[in-house]
Amino acid sequence: MAVIAGLLHHLPQLQTVWAKTINWVIGANLSGPTIRKSKKNLFDVRIPITLNHVRHLAITAPGTGTDILLCLDAPALYQVHLDGTRGHLFDNPYARANLIWSRAETGRVQSSLKRLASRSPNLRHLALTATYLSEECWTWLLLGSTVEPPPFHCLESLALHELDSQSGKVACGFTEAGLLRYSMRSDISLRKLSFRRCTFSIDGAVLVQVFINFIQQRPSNSFTLEIDDSFKGITDDHLDRLRLVGVVVRNIGRDVPGWWSHGHQIDALDSTAY
Repeated sequence: MAVIAGLLHHLPQLQTVWAKTINWVIGANLSGPTIRKSKKNLFDVRIPITLNHVRHLAITAPGTGTDILLCLDAPALYQVHLDGTRGHLFDNPYARANLIWSRAETGRVQSSLKRLASRSPNLRHLALTATYLSEECWTWLLLGSTVEPPPFHCLESLALHELDSQSGKVACGFTEAGLLRYSMRSDISLRKLSFRRCTFSIDGAVLVQVFINFIQQRPSNSFTLEIDDSFKGITDDHLDRLRLVGVVVRNIGRDVPGWWSHGHQIDALDSTAY
C-alpha cells in the first residue's frame, strides 16, 4: 500500500485507477496524518492524497483497495467498482477465487465507503463484486440515517455481482425490505439495477414493486434492470410485467471475462461491471 500511495501522490492528473491484488491483508497504518516512509516508500506521504481528476476507480476489496479508499480524496469520482474476487489463474498457493469474509473485513469496507461518501458525494455508478456488506451498512448506503439522507444522492446505477446468501460468518445484507424502502424515496437518482451471478434471496414480485415505486416517485425518468437467470424467485412473468410498466429489461449472460487474466485484456474502466 505504501508503494501505491507514493505513486498516486506523484500522479495528480490521474483520471483512472485500476488496482487489484490477491492480497486481502491491511498493508499500511492509515490511522495517522501520514504513511510513514519505509523500505518500499522513501518518503512520507500525507493523507488524504488529493486526486482532483480521478473519475474511475476499480479496486480490490478488502485489502489494498479499501486502503486506497481510506486515504484518497477524489471529489470528481464518477464510478467505483469494489471487487472481492481473487485470482486463481496464477500458480500461487495463497490465491483463491473468492475471499471467505469475516465481520472485521466487512467493517473495513464499510469504513471505506463512509470515507468515500464524505469525499466523493457525487458518485454516479457503484458496482460490488463478491463484496459482502452487513445489513446495517446497506441500510446506511440506501437510506442514510434518521438525521441524514442517503450518502450518494446522485447514484444512478447499482450493480451487484457474485453474491450468495452468505460468505463465511457474514450474511449478504442486501434485503428486499431495504430495497423497497429505498424505492419509495423521491430524493434519489437511481435508474438502473444490475444483478449478475447472484443467488441471495429476492422475490420477483418485490422487484416488480420496487420498479413501480421508482416510476411513481420519478415518472419522468427511464429505468433499466439487467439480470441473468441466477435468481430462482424471478420468472419470465415478472420480467414481462416490468416491461409492461415501461422498464427496460436486459437478460444478460453469466459469463463475463474476468479481470484476472495475467495482465492481458484488462479493461481499466471495468466497464462491464456497471
